[in-house]
Amino acid sequence: MKTILIHLSFLLTLSLNAQYTITSTSNPVPGDIEATVYTYTTGLNQPVTGTNKLWNYSGISVNLTSTSSGTYVPISTVPNNNLFPGATIAVDQGFQNYDVYKINSSTRDELGFASPTATNCLVLNNPITLFTLPFAYGSSYYDTFGFNITGETLTGTLTTIADGTGTLVLPGFTLTNVVMVSTNYTEVDVTPTTTITTAGLQHLFYSNVSKFPLFSISTSTNIQNSVSSISTDAYVNKNFSMPVGIKEITDENNFSIYPNPVNKETVFINFTNKENKEISITLLNTLGQVIKENKYENLSSGENKLSLDLKNIPPGIHSLQINSGGIESVKKLVIE
Repeated sequence: MKTILIHLSFLLTLSLNAQYTITSTSNPVPGDIEATVYTYTTGLNQPVTGTNKLWNYSGISVNLTSTSSGTYVPISTVPNNNLFPGATIAVDQGFQNYDVYKINSSTRDELGFASPTATNCLVLNNPITLFTLPFAYGSSYYDTFGFNITGETLTGTLTTIADGTGTLVLPGFTLTNVVMVSTNYTEVDVTPTTTITTAGLQHLFYSNVSKFPLFSISTSTNIQNSVSSISTDAYVNKNFSMPVGIKEITDENNFSIYPNPVNKETVFINFTNKENKEISITLLNTLGQVIKENKYENLSSGENKLSLDLKNIPPGIHSLQINSGGIESVKKLVIE
């Protein structure tokens, strides 16, 4: 049985502004990686809709051993890509499985999934269009989707709406200017032996610090042979799965950064220089690319306070690295 999963988290991205508008400027590109960590759902509250809301999930716990990730790749590298006319990009889910998309300046479509064996590929006769661009708070979109292959037919509907704005609190993080995007969907999957009906609701939270969701909550009800089951899943963006300030590599240099998150042009670094060694401070993006580097000589031993100019640095999750005499320490820095 080939059922289709709505991979909303890979498709929804936000433009980097405070007006919560989804535009083509934030479309994913080859090389982008989304990684999530499973969140335990016991006692997890469903979020409220509306403006200026506070979504407080500071008490959630995560399973750091249960992570998943997908890497965006050029469509030309995907096996059997000729089965997906108009496809522009795909997500490599591992094990030679690819989710295939058509993403342009006006729409975001899921076309199906590909694999090295053509008969194992699934092409949606009616692709999933999540929404049209631009998409802002209060915008909504309705679509139908499905496929029809030998022995199986699936039909579905979805309604997507940006129905919340406010502040999201995760363990160690308080994120402002957050938008919540909610999707109601139904699927009816018919085979010669059974019919499965699924109804689901998914909430995804975004801000200008990441292309991908900061947090997601999904609830679905499945009915098969008159037997129903309900499941709830929640995931946190891996970059927000551990509080800022937790030791990343080593804490030999004993440094701290503030404010964090930072929405100004300057961040301050306090650290202890045990010896009169050259110090280098390096800012890296999520791909590990160096976007800024400063070196300091003849600093006094003991406590030091430095500032780092963030002017023209794009918002997002970055790594701040201090190297002192070959000893490295790394902490996360969130730029809003």
